[in-house]
Amino acid sequence: MNFLKPKFWDYSEISFLAILLFPFSTFYKLLFFLKKILTRKYNFSVPIVCVGNIYLGGTGKTPVCIELFSILKE
Repeated sequence: MNFLKPKFWDYSEISFLAILLFPFSTFYKLLFFLKKILTRKYNFSVPIVCVGNIYLGGTGKTPVCIELFSILKE
């Protein structure tokens, strides 16, 4: 599988679209910065393992969790 970068990454001049979207990207960045500041971090007494990805179903997460549980239980 070949991944190609978008052609607009090679432009040396600033496009009208980039200027138009800059305020939205700044606002978006500000929101995530505030979220990072305002959210609490929790420390758990047990280790946490996340098994998953962006797919919803059919990728074999449940069998992996069952096998991982049986290995860690021993």
